Amino acid sequence: MTEYNHQAVEKKWQKYWEDNKTFKVEIDKNKPKYYVLDMFPYPSGDGLHVGHVEGYTASDIIARFKRMNGFNVLHPMGYDSFGLPAERYAERKGIHPSEVTVKNCDYFTEQMKNVGFSYDWDRTIKTSDPSYYKWTQWIFKLLFDKGLAYEVEVPVNWCPKLGTVLANEEVKDGKYVETGDEVIKKPMRQWMLKITAYAERLLADLDELDWPEGIKTMQREWIGKSNGADVNFKVDGMNAEFTVYTTRPDTFAYWLRNILWLKKLRQMHNVLLLNNMLLKRLKNQHKTDWRIPKKKPVLLPVLMLSIRLMVAKFRFILPITF
Repeated sequence: MTEYNHQAVEKKWQKYWEDNKTFKVEIDKNKPKYYVLDMFPYPSGDGLHVGHVEGYTASDIIARFKRMNGFNVLHPMGYDSFGLPAERYAERKGIHPSEVTVKNCDYFTEQMKNVGFSYDWDRTIKTSDPSYYKWTQWIFKLLFDKGLAYEVEVPVNWCPKLGTVLANEEVKDGKYVETGDEVIKKPMRQWMLKITAYAERLLADLDELDWPEGIKTMQREWIGKSNGADVNFKVDGMNAEFTVYTTRPDTFAYWLRNILWLKKLRQMHNVLLLNNMLLKRLKNQHKTDWRIPKKKPVLLPVLMLSIRLMVAKFRFILPITF
């Protein structure tokens, strides 16, 4: 039996797919449509990692299966190549971001073609391409005109040495993961999108999606809708108040009882402290080897310690009036 030379076989068919554009998709109204979309990778200089290949293999199996069952399958690939990671990499290498991005995208494409994924490479998208991000700018303008884009001051990850903002995944233990430079929290004005304005619609439309129920549950929990009320409290003796959101206003009686109990507890604590001071003074005056009677060797100290800990834990509680 002739030995199977997988490299020769794969190169042969990969060249055939490339030359004949086997996976190029055209409009065909006689076939049912099927769309298989992968998450676009960030094209780092390190190339593909095993997580990319694992995920893309699963979606490629679906795409091939649907083609063999008569579907007109749109299965594109693209690159999330615009943003901080590209800038950081370019700074480290001393190369302009546009040059780095093109080189890395070409490297990723070569690797994925070698794996044999059935993408329509004529539909490749790069988010760093002006022909692409002009549409994201257009969308932003629409959101801004509708009052859904606004500026707000929020804390960001600021690296003083690099003089720039870092993404959360680029920071670990207060250091930039690539260089070890210190990262601090710094307030800066940022553009935010008011996605909460569409929360109710997002929640309602989940019922129409043909998704596993577990995934839809995760989406509902991410949206996090809850029905409750804002309750205003005034601080007794001070010109101050604060607002508490609650889904269980019926529990306020329970918390009020706890606050009153803590007030009584503090009074008990003060009495025990006074007793403790008297005992110490008595011991110093008589200069004897004073000991707690054996019948109650630890009860009083343990009780006092427990009360002190509880009072210390709740020392921030203010007197509140309804």
